[in-house]
Amino acid sequence: MAWRDVDAHYERSQKEGALEEDARCGVVPFAECEVAVKASCLPHIAGLLLEMRSRLSS
Repeated sequence: MAWRDVDAHYERSQKEGALEEDARCGVVPFAECEVAVKASCLPHIAGLLLEMRSRLSS
């Protein structure tokens, strides 16, 4: 999971290849995230799982 503020993201996006580099080394497994981060993600994850389930059953 990636967690970054908008200003830091914009600054990194101006450097060639920086976002790709961040994607490789900046990911934290969901199980290792703080409880507050997990809680903020759960509503989004539930929706994604429902959509995936409906696509798989069709």
